[in-house]
Parts: sequence; C-alpha cells; structure tokens
Amino acid sequence: MSEHEKLDGSVSTIATSFDPREWLMNDKYKNFIVNYYNIIKDTWNVFDAVNEIPQYRALIELLQLEYTVNHYLSAKSNIVDRIHSELL
Repeated sequence: MSEHEKLDGSVSTIATSFDPREWLMNDKYKNFIVNYYNIIKDTWNVFDAVNEIPQYRALIELLQLEYTVNHYLSAKSNIVDRIHSELL
C-alpha cells in the first residue's frame, strides 16, 4: 500500500500530498482522488487552496512581482520620456 492510499481525505492532506504520477499509475489512488474531488468540487475555496498549496502561492507571488516590476519600469520609462521631451 502506497503512502497515498493512507490519505485521511482532508483538504489539507490532498492539497499537500497529491501526486500526479501516482494518480496516473495507481487506479485505486485515482479513484480515491476522483471521488474526493466530486465531493468537494462545489465547496472548495479556490483562494484558500492557492494560499495553502506552496506551488500555487509561489506562482501568485511571482505574478505579483511581475506586476510590481512592470509598474516601476513603466513609471521610470514615463519619467525618463517626460524629462527627455522637456530637455529637447
């Protein structure tokens, strides 16, 4: 029995222990995940999942960094363009 067959079914356990490789190769694990998802799919808070799953949270933080960098680069570019046009 794999470690995934011992899952207690809690959202935090599924969110932190889901193994895509196991899901593809182990029919018992696949059925467990599919059945569990059918139970929670209408009640799962996506924002909580993003916050609880480190990989998703890291992607959101990366997106935030991208927006921040773009904002500051754009602001800097606008200021440089304005100064350049006023100097000419």
